Amino acid sequence: MDNDHAIQVFATRAVTDPDTLTYEQPMANIEEPQNEITQLVENHTWEEVPLTSAQTKVLPVTWVFKRKRTADGTIKKYKGRLCVRGDLSTEEHNAGETDTHAPVAALPTVRLFLVFCLSLSWFTYSIDFNNAFVQSKLAQPVWIHLPRGFISKSTTRMCLKLKRSLYGLSVAPLLWFKTLFKDFGELGFIPCTHDPCLLLMKGILVVVYCDDC
Repeated sequence: MDNDHAIQVFATRAVTDPDTLTYEQPMANIEEPQNEITQLVENHTWEEVPLTSAQTKVLPVTWVFKRKRTADGTIKKYKGRLCVRGDLSTEEHNAGETDTHAPVAALPTVRLFLVFCLSLSWFTYSIDFNNAFVQSKLAQPVWIHLPRGFISKSTTRMCLKLKRSLYGLSVAPLLWFKTLFKDFGELGFIPCTHDPCLLLMKGILVVVYCDDC
């Protein structure tokens, strides 16, 4: 299945969320595709290489566009995300990981955290990591097709060799978990033995849920 056909099949799936947009819908009034690509390039996410150099199956990619709304329902912003078609990947795309499970904080842990903060009158802060999964480096490269909106200066058929993780890869959540918890460990945080997504340091508690703290 080539890239264009794979994208067409993916796009024709039923979409029930009115805030989920097709590629054509937001192109008239927002620059999200180019902004996303610019961020990924600046983060050294990939390297453009000839298509014939790919050593594994070249995975298709797709754009996911969402309207983000405020609490009263008004549109806050448009957001575009470039995603790998991870549903078409095989074990060779899992960066050497045989188990791609990534833990998330259990609901009882979140409740305990909130009770603790209330009882001790602690201040709470919320952090949302921008482009979280892209912060993780791949142990083994993955090759993807050029996304729509990406302009190559080469006259030969090219693809992208991923050096960093990207949304949609089955191994992406696990790599992000390992990257984040390595950094927390270097800062002196210790994971709870009952829930590794609860981290402790003297006077500080952190609960991690995917890309939010």
